[in-house]
Amino acid sequence: MGLDVIPHERDINNISRLEIKYRRGTFETPNRFINKHDLNSKSGLGVNVALTEMRNLFINEYRINLETLQSVQNTNDYLATVTARLEDEFNRVDNSNALKALYFSPNKDVIGKIKGEPSIRKNVTEFIVDIIGNLSTEIDLYLFRVELLSPITLNHFGNGGVIDLLGFLRQKDLNFSPVIPIKEYHAVTNYTESYMKESSLVPFLSYTYSSYPYARNSYRFIMDRLDKIHERNKAIITVDAPRVFGTDVSRIHYSNFIISDITAEGYHNGFNEKENNPIMRFRLFDKDNLNLPELNNIKKNPQDYWPDVSSELNENKIEQLFFRIINKSPTAEDIKNNRPSYMSRIYENIVSTKEYRKMRDSIRASNLKEYRKSKKEMNSLLESEQL
Repeated sequence: MGLDVIPHERDINNISRLEIKYRRGTFETPNRFINKHDLNSKSGLGVNVALTEMRNLFINEYRINLETLQSVQNTNDYLATVTARLEDEFNRVDNSNALKALYFSPNKDVIGKIKGEPSIRKNVTEFIVDIIGNLSTEIDLYLFRVELLSPITLNHFGNGGVIDLLGFLRQKDLNFSPVIPIKEYHAVTNYTESYMKESSLVPFLSYTYSSYPYARNSYRFIMDRLDKIHERNKAIITVDAPRVFGTDVSRIHYSNFIISDITAEGYHNGFNEKENNPIMRFRLFDKDNLNLPELNNIKKNPQDYWPDVSSELNENKIEQLFFRIINKSPTAEDIKNNRPSYMSRIYENIVSTKEYRKMRDSIRASNLKEYRKSKKEMNSLLESEQL
């Protein structure tokens, strides 16, 4: 399966515009994945917005927890159930030509068991191999935590007798990306250096999300090698990024100003679940700051936001819903059907996509610094972290 990373212009901190080619299409970075949350929001609102046509990128995260382990070991039809569910989720993608990625994401409890019990690792990796073998959807890229892959020595690829997860991927000629825990400095240094040398089957190096101050050494190590990574025709994915964290700044866009070529949001809830009023959970993506303030914290007239999506959301019922929400007068049906949060996410998808285009254009024109300065709250956060 061909997946080619072609570097183009480079700007401050080695942030680059890359062209990614795959069998059914192409896209450019910096960029972000569409995920199930986004497709659920589209369905929930009933809007005709082809989200994955805007970016040509979709990622499906299959989470593995202790309950999953029990089901793998004790439930006869569990493989068929999981495969059917994944097929259904991929079939919902509104652009059949989009790059499709599947991320196998064990939680920390499962990772602990994988590290401590070889039999658990064997069971999980065999289950993953069975899932891949049973999927009829063409997956362009698989992502795996490094704990699921073989030890750091990759030379065993040439040893025909070894068929574990890495061997299976090599044998089937499947593109994959190792997911490296960013807060574990030794893992970052070891795995980054090793996978930088690996073949075209590894077009992406992936790292878990962290704010810069909490993984400073790891980030500096990667940033010092960012140009070499790109020159070796590889790109960087950040996974498990929260929608917002701490401040209201978009952590998806934040990641792209550090090392990330493509960012994948983790399945974290971006709203305050403790807040009883659902309108208080409504966040509006602000293109001037690349942040997601809650409705009460918006600094400009909320009505000024609608023109940014009016051409894409051109149905009267959707416009009326938007203004009901920002005027804090949603109907009982709006609240019952979760429309405020769906609207928040769809609005963000549209405007965020436009901002990524502007970011790529600024790299192309060598003025990324000016673009960043124009995004006041984002720039303020990055400067406070000495970036």
